[in-house]
Amino acid sequence: MGDHDKRAKEMVMNKIVEHVYIVAHKEDVSNLQQALVDEGLASTVVRGPYTEEQKGYSLAIRCLVNHKNAWELAAAHEGFVMVVEADFVPVKRFGHLPMPFDPKFCPNAFGFLYAGGPIFYHLDELGFPYGHACTMVAYMIGPKAVAALLQFFEEEMSREDPGRYSLWDVSVSVKLRWEKGIRCYLPFRQYGEHGGIANPEHGINSIRTWHQADILYGPLSFLPPYARGSILRYKAIRFRGYLRGWYRLVA
Repeated sequence: MGDHDKRAKEMVMNKIVEHVYIVAHKEDVSNLQQALVDEGLASTVVRGPYTEEQKGYSLAIRCLVNHKNAWELAAAHEGFVMVVEADFVPVKRFGHLPMPFDPKFCPNAFGFLYAGGPIFYHLDELGFPYGHACTMVAYMIGPKAVAALLQFFEEEMSREDPGRYSLWDVSVSVKLRWEKGIRCYLPFRQYGEHGGIANPEHGINSIRTWHQADILYGPLSFLPPYARGSILRYKAIRFRGYLRGWYRLVA
């Protein structure tokens, strides 16, 4: 076996990731947890807690608060951890897939596992793509990225009205790269799908209310909640996401 092949086998997710934190509110995450167990990945569900003031925040900002709670837990790790939202649906053999970057070459990276609205910046020295994306459905973080994300949370909470709806998940990767010097890596193909129902606040604020993966690494581990038990509905929504990916490429 050559050095490159050996390195590739060492870089699979379930050999690098120390733990997975599932950011949830009231959702049933049993399917997701079982899929992670099947892939050799241990997980912890993070449901709050929220202060009385935070309970009055918009849904989007309460989601940020819950991500912050996961980041605080992630700070106890010396290596990489994964954070996924409750409606993330991983592909089969998720834990056996390669990392979206080389953790030894770039130990301070942030890695999107599902990248909504990706914008490609460049390839790093080893050929891994990095850039910008606007969702926090599933991602990989190391200690430096964890510290930067906790700083990002404090900055967001210093706004005049911190509970007001904002697209914090759009700005976070911009701030990580340009203010904290952390590259945000994009997957060649998506490691899973945003499987849930969109936050209704997006529509109220004239933001597109759906986003799904364009090209997946393979079939999903289980039927996403948005399918509502219908294979036909699932295929139709997947096809829409596929077409959206081609539209973005052409446009």
